[in-house]
Amino acid sequence: MCNRISANSAGRGGGISCGAGCSATIAFNHIAENEAPGGGALSMSNGDSTIQDNIIEDNRAEFYGGAICLVSFSQTPLDAPLIIGNIIRRNSTDRHFEPYLGGGGIYCFGISPTIINNLIVENSSCVGAGICCYEMSIPTIENNTIVLNHSSNASGGGGLWLDYYTYLPVIRNCIVWGNGDDLKGFSAKYCLVEDMDDGIGNIHTDPLFATGPLGEYYLSSASPCIDAGSQSAVDAGLSGRTTQEDGSPDTGTVDMGYHYPI
Repeated sequence: MCNRISANSAGRGGGISCGAGCSATIAFNHIAENEAPGGGALSMSNGDSTIQDNIIEDNRAEFYGGAICLVSFSQTPLDAPLIIGNIIRRNSTDRHFEPYLGGGGIYCFGISPTIINNLIVENSSCVGAGICCYEMSIPTIENNTIVLNHSSNASGGGGLWLDYYTYLPVIRNCIVWGNGDDLKGFSAKYCLVEDMDDGIGNIHTDPLFATGPLGEYYLSSASPCIDAGSQSAVDAGLSGRTTQEDGSPDTGTVDMGYHYPI
């Protein structure tokens, strides 16, 4: 914990690599400027590790998972990593013209990750520049802010790209904005999506971001994302955090998007 892991390279997981069955906790680190063919910052296979409250930025992968690569070939219930509270920004993959390679921020293959309350911004890849899921992945994606990611494939889901074999994904309470083609493959619920994607509770207007003490993606007091989620802030586990520029904790119905620490 509390390490800076930078300027490394490896065959897999430029900063950190966890092998089959790993149950590591990787928390409160700054992981930057690492590179690998897969998982520029982090690579994990067949396990249920926790990646929490890290800053993961400016990492690069040749093929997939510019920041994080999650792979499972066993498809068991234990292969369910938790990715929570991270800032994942400016990561990239090199192969921008090969349609089945991607995941500038997070790449999932045959795994069941829970991806909650992350700020995923300015990543780039061929498809799924923010989050890319393949081959029977079963992702739960909640309360993330996924903005200004870039896919070099015009229809490649610059924000989220989930292939046909992704199984019953849950996508809710997120802000997906400014990614070109924001969402590809499945519908979201109770999300702000710039594209006019159908879905219960979805809205499609400017989120009205504001700059606050810890960054640029707080919500102004007039944001349509405030109190617009699908459950209470307590049930979402986010009542001790804030989305609002004045730093007030989230109460009542959960706000959409990433919640900063108070």
